[in-house]
Amino acid sequence: MRWGIRLVVVAALGSGGCVDRALHIDRSPSQDTDDEDPDEPDEPDEPVDPGSGCLDEEDCGDDQVCFEGTCVGSGELRFSLSWDVRTDLDLHVLTPSGEEVDFETPMAGGGELDVDDCAGPCQDPGGTHVENVVFRNAPSGHYEAWVHNFAGERTASFRIEIAGAFNDEHTGSVGPPPTDRSVTF
Repeated sequence: MRWGIRLVVVAALGSGGCVDRALHIDRSPSQDTDDEDPDEPDEPDEPVDPGSGCLDEEDCGDDQVCFEGTCVGSGELRFSLSWDVRTDLDLHVLTPSGEEVDFETPMAGGGELDVDDCAGPCQDPGGTHVENVVFRNAPSGHYEAWVHNFAGERTASFRIEIAGAFNDEHTGSVGPPPTDRSVTF
């Protein structure tokens, strides 16, 4: 199986919706641990929504990993974006079939945008922001990923982690328009 990935970074003005992510972490011990029977099988864990906060992998659900304090989907191939500036960056992935996965088309070409974070008016401006595109069964071929400075408010440093069948990491920054930069690897 051959994988090709190209990262493109662009900035443009725009506006639109996005989804707040829940940041709920409860690490307090259970109050009634005395009544537990160690011989009884554990009950299955409650499902964890992608975008929920985490401290480590144990906080996330099946087929998820903890990336930058956020549970994100995990599969054969994963593209995860993080940044910590109050601006709305968007992750876009072009699939081998030529379909684009992004906030407007969250499921295409076998991929899913399972975490779409928005900084600014729809999210607490502090902290790390995350977006994630996961391919549970990734088709072989050429993939392109890019970061779009949707809000265009200010320059933002970012990190993209690519994990699964192909592993790599890219860091960079994208500013307000008319910034345009691409990185191929």
